[in-house]
Amino acid sequence: MKIRYLEVADSIWKDKKIPMETKLIYSYIYTKGFERLLTDINVGEIQRVVNITNIDLRKSLELLE
Repeated sequence: MKIRYLEVADSIWKDKKIPMETKLIYSYIYTKGFERLLTDINVGEIQRVVNITNIDLRKSLELLE
């Protein structure tokens, strides 16, 4: 069995156009869904980790697409 390690892309962290909240949301979703096919994430879960409104959350997710 091969052990996989969590690797977040450096290009996201180095990009100045992406706000810090978006980077935190990306890392939270990435770690939550690591080695899974489906991930169930609630908006309230993300809002507990990052202090963000629903509108800003939508904008951040659109940037990540």
